[in-house]
Amino acid sequence: MDNRSWDTFCTCLITLGVISCFMGGAGLLFSNEFHPVPFFIVIFGIVIIWVGVKVYRWSKEDDKKE
Repeated sequence: MDNRSWDTFCTCLITLGVISCFMGGAGLLFSNEFHPVPFFIVIFGIVIIWVGVKVYRWSKEDDKKE
């Protein structure tokens, strides 16, 4: 894939992670008792953001090599 498609892919991953963190955070904030599902949604969002940033950095390093 070219550089532009990697940037779009990483942007989509990071956006999905941020939305997931907000949804899980709202679930944790507005529930009266602790439920594990929103907690895991927040963890999933953080992992997705981390993967998006790693892939973005990898694509930029790969561009510098060429």
